[in-house]
Amino acid sequence: NKQVYLAKKNLMRILSEATCLSIIPPTHGTEIRCVKLFQISHRLYMITGSEDTQIKLFSFQ
Repeated sequence: NKQVYLAKKNLMRILSEATCLSIIPPTHGTEIRCVKLFQISHRLYMITGSEDTQIKLFSFQ
């Protein structure tokens, strides 16, 4: 199951150690600049920054 959360901009400070991917498949209606992957408590998270500076946090369980 995929849960989508709206994260705050200051969360990017916590994700400073994450890996940024420059080549990713485009999503419909959204222009994504980079994807950051990180792991917390054995959970994999993916954060994306869109063109409108909104940050979506995806949690995969």
